[in-house]
Amino acid sequence: MIYVEKSKNTNGVFLKGDFFDLDRLYFAIFKFTGYHGMDDRCVFPGCAAICESLLGLCYEMRHAWQGDRGLEQIYNGIHNEWFDDYREIDDGIDDNELDFDDDERYPVGSLLRFSRAEFPEVNEYNTYFSIHLSFPEVVYYALILSDLLDKKELFFQARETFVEQPEPQQELNKEYYYFEAEIDIARITIFVKQTLHTLYRFVGEDKYMTFMDDFKKINEFSVNCNMGAMNQAMEDYAMKKYKQDDPETLMRTLAKYLK
Repeated sequence: MIYVEKSKNTNGVFLKGDFFDLDRLYFAIFKFTGYHGMDDRCVFPGCAAICESLLGLCYEMRHAWQGDRGLEQIYNGIHNEWFDDYREIDDGIDDNELDFDDDERYPVGSLLRFSRAEFPEVNEYNTYFSIHLSFPEVVYYALILSDLLDKKELFFQARETFVEQPEPQQELNKEYYYFEAEIDIARITIFVKQTLHTLYRFVGEDKYMTFMDDFKKINEFSVNCNMGAMNQAMEDYAMKKYKQDDPETLMRTLAKYLK
């Protein structure tokens, strides 16, 4: 599962996920925008440049799994005391007084549930990749993808044409169209919702709703937005080198996306 979380100690946010989370989102964006397939061209009319800019997010994910970004350990819900190599301070119970279950491995009522020999490397944490992104940058990607998701039928139409054309990859194209395309849409939607939720929690409901209302008033944002103004806003924000984001300053920067 992909997570987008506000950084507590620095500016910006962290995009987090394991290798497969990032790998699948990476290819979902490529396929969704049309840059991974037989024709290799943008499926959204008038959006080639804006879709190509999404490859900046893909670039970050690719470098993460190459080991060029950060790592973080995430608690996974597993407890060390579930394994038979767990040792705890003597609780005064005599093991000879305990009953055993049917397979006679573990005492009934004990916390021991699994054999460490069967799961030698299992522990309480999973290791995730952690990608630091500026707040304006991650919102930029989320807004573009949010608008493109409103036109997802164009994506499905493009994938359907692959199914109809006899060629060596036809069976794979069928399986993707019938089953995996919707899953890729869900992956992209999760990224968008995680990002916007992080923005909502940071700036508050009033600022967030005002901004999103203005965003929705722009007809086909992905076609009609001013890429130059957005890129300049991101660059100006980055040049300030804020130690921590400020809601007012952030919203003034994001407002430039809507002009």
